[in-house]
Amino acid sequence: MKKFVISQGTITGFIDEVQIPGVELSDMESNRVSKIYPANPFLRFLFKVIRNSVENNSPIANWTRKWSVLWSVSTLEKELIGKFKNREEAISYEKKLYWSNRV
Repeated sequence: MKKFVISQGTITGFIDEVQIPGVELSDMESNRVSKIYPANPFLRFLFKVIRNSVENNSPIANWTRKWSVLWSVSTLEKELIGKFKNREEAISYEKKLYWSNRV
């Protein structure tokens, strides 16, 4: 389920969920709420090296998003949470965590 909040002309939500048919968004500001990393320390290191070396929309960055590994959510406080069987599960958890903290 997509979720976002509109308040005083500002839309708050995850970039993949704030697309509104027929509405063109402008003056976008992106703020990170957490990061999704491989749970394995060595793979996490390798992931960071690769991702810091390429553009976010590059084929190599896209390849790293498809690794078949366990994934963790890293909060802005650097706390690693969970071992999710795929990246989509980690992202789903990240969204639930974000919205539960906004109440």
